[in-house]
Amino acid sequence: MLSSSPSKWKILLSGRAEGDGRKEHEGELGGGLKDIRVKEALSSKIARVFAGKTGERDRPVQQSSFLDMPYELLDRVMFFVPKSDLCAARATCYQLGEMLQERFFGEIWVDCVKHGSRRTGAFFRQLATGKSRASTFTKTLHIVNLVPFTHPAQSEWQNPDIDSHLRPIQQNFVAPAFKALRNVTTVHWRLKISDPYGTMCDALAGTASLRNLHVYFDRWARDAVFPFDKFGGLQRLFIHPGGYTDPINCETIPSIRKLIAGSPNLRELGFMVVPRTTQPQQVTFDDFFLPDAPILISALHISSSFTSQRMRAWGLLDKLTVLDIPNADPLGDNALWKLFAAKGLQLQALKITYFSQKLVDYLMTYDGLAELVVREAHVAGEVAREIVHSRLFNDVLPMHRRSLRKLQLQFTRLNLLSGESWTIDQEVLSSVAGCRELRELGLPASCDIVDRVSDLKVALCEIVPVASTLPYLRVLRLFPPLIFRQWPMFDLADAEAAASDIVVEGPAQYSFEIWLDDHRFKVSKETDGGYRLVPDSR
Repeated sequence: MLSSSPSKWKILLSGRAEGDGRKEHEGELGGGLKDIRVKEALSSKIARVFAGKTGERDRPVQQSSFLDMPYELLDRVMFFVPKSDLCAARATCYQLGEMLQERFFGEIWVDCVKHGSRRTGAFFRQLATGKSRASTFTKTLHIVNLVPFTHPAQSEWQNPDIDSHLRPIQQNFVAPAFKALRNVTTVHWRLKISDPYGTMCDALAGTASLRNLHVYFDRWARDAVFPFDKFGGLQRLFIHPGGYTDPINCETIPSIRKLIAGSPNLRELGFMVVPRTTQPQQVTFDDFFLPDAPILISALHISSSFTSQRMRAWGLLDKLTVLDIPNADPLGDNALWKLFAAKGLQLQALKITYFSQKLVDYLMTYDGLAELVVREAHVAGEVAREIVHSRLFNDVLPMHRRSLRKLQLQFTRLNLLSGESWTIDQEVLSSVAGCRELRELGLPASCDIVDRVSDLKVALCEIVPVASTLPYLRVLRLFPPLIFRQWPMFDLADAEAAASDIVVEGPAQYSFEIWLDDHRFKVSKETDGGYRLVPDSR
């Protein structure tokens, strides 16, 4: 709050103070302001003010750049600012520091590309001392890019100045810096084969507070093995493909198994990469766990079902409540749903890519599902159409209507390539309207390229009024199909064109956000007194 810039202090100088007050005071000092002894006296005077009592606690002498300001400015501060205001300012600074330090240092990024190698190197040096405030307050660490310190081919090692600056950091400060983050609980690591991942794992694994580990394989080698077994005591483990899409080495699986065995409190596991199998060996879900170890995982996210005739580990998932699975293997996944139904396992959140008959049969064995996300809500073929239209909307939704909080169905390019055009019908909307506890609703809008705007208007006219009858709804999303899973069928101009002619009853009926693909809309009152959907740029 107390800046060293003289312009910041203009607010302290009233017109009267600029005139009589300044002349009187300068006359008293008689030109001695430039004397170093005057500066020391003023500094001591201000230090005594800052060392006084505020409330019930004694404060130490203020150690900051405030006393390093020009002594002329210090003199004017003491002349124009009462002691009570200085004490109040000091107390405010302490309170702001206590409140903001945790927020400011709570989450940090190590990114040489964004922040530069010199700034990142200076940060490593400071962390390595163990005296940085980040050592105390940092809870989340993002490791994005360390290339200048780890990969000579991508840095200017021929430059002796840069070499002398970077090499000592690489050799002496990277590991101590990570080890100094003694209170970090979550690490997001964009892993690269050039990273000194062995040393870094030793440092991070030695942090007793680490509970959540997210590893993204950005640049990797097919024969490299990441030492997951160095970690233990985790509660959440997520392994993502990142920019590396090839299967990882199968030798990584035993390392992950050792980590899981050393983390008895592991509650959430996400394995979104595919291991490279060697025939006749095939990786199964059982390979992740020791034969006799209990499995207490409650949330599971996997990109491959890893199902086979070996179902021992699946049968031990008694605590499982959240499951994210492709459901793309008819033989293995059908056996999985039969196993869950026989065990009486009741999932609370289910995210799948494909629907299947056995999955519908399983969902009909209980009520209490709170979240259902289907990424391939409607696929080509008469059987798939019957499952989605009849079983899902007529059977599954009514069964879970009292507990369902989130329902999300999407189109994909499969519908587009089949040449189908399907919009929500009244039977579907009636089934959705029966789920009165919904907080978030996402439905497909259209599947026609030529008439995408007109079809979206139809979907809005049909869905928005029904959504307004759901008392707890907070988010409404309409999904267009995706072309080759990447590009939306309509942009903001299409969304605006579709929403421009939609007349709604009034904002009181729409207490939820409306999203058309990635574009948010709100209800706005027009000059004619009506209400329309307009883009919300917040």
